[in-house]
Amino acid sequence: MRVNKANVSGPVAQVHGIEPSHRRSKSGEGGSSQNYGTNIFVHRNDRWLLVFYQAVAMLQNVLPPNLKDEWLVS
Repeated sequence: MRVNKANVSGPVAQVHGIEPSHRRSKSGEGGSSQNYGTNIFVHRNDRWLLVFYQAVAMLQNVLPPNLKDEWLVS
C-alpha cells in the first residue's frame, strides 16, 4: 500500500492509501486495478493489531487529469 495518510490517536492508528489489486476470473482471465484502502490498528500488549480492513476499487476515469498522476500507482 502506498500510504497517503496515517493518523495515530492514543492506541488507535488509521492508515489510508492506494494499493494494487490483481485478480483472476473462473475462466482464467486476469485483471488489475487500483484500490483505495483503509486499515485500522489497535495497540495492545506491545503489538499493533489490524482490527479493520476495507478496500474499494478506484475507477480510472473519475479523477480530473491534474490529479491522476498524484493518486494512481503505475
